[in-house]
Amino acid sequence: MAKIRTFIAVYASQKINSNVARLIERFGAFSREVNWIPEDNLHLTLNFVGEINDREVPEFCSDAAEFISQFEPFDLVLGGLDGFPSLENPKTIWIGAEEGGDEMALISREITKFLRDWSLGKSRFEFAPHMTIGRVKKGTNFPPELATLLHRHRNHDAGSCHIDRVKICSSTFEGGRPQYASMATIELEG
Repeated sequence: MAKIRTFIAVYASQKINSNVARLIERFGAFSREVNWIPEDNLHLTLNFVGEINDREVPEFCSDAAEFISQFEPFDLVLGGLDGFPSLENPKTIWIGAEEGGDEMALISREITKFLRDWSLGKSRFEFAPHMTIGRVKKGTNFPPELATLLHRHRNHDAGSCHIDRVKICSSTFEGGRPQYASMATIELEG
């Protein structure tokens, strides 16, 4: 029985993803220090579910769809470049949800309750709605030139879109990079 690493996410519009990909291109000279997220992997994680037995995936997706579909669609505005734990010395570089974050936080909290019934989703972090755009490689000294460039783009406007669905995705590692695949798409019907 195989285990599938699973997460639940919101995917922004192609327009936003293209905007963010252009921003990442500007930072591309620093690829030795940062693993930049490819455009087709950009998303906003609502919950990291954990590992699910492959045989349980259909039932989990069905139960999750029934639960998640009760939420209302919402508008999402992405902007403002930042980092965890800080932009001066980040481990993760991200763009925040300027609007729609409250809706995402509500959905995330409720999904966390749902996941307890499955004994899944034990996150160590407080939810912060964001789109990760890069992860600093371990053992790397963060270059001051990149910090300067990131600060210059601190108020980046990534755009807006309407969110009317959520995806349950699998995550695998191939060639040292994560690969995501949609296992279910759930329409937000309210």
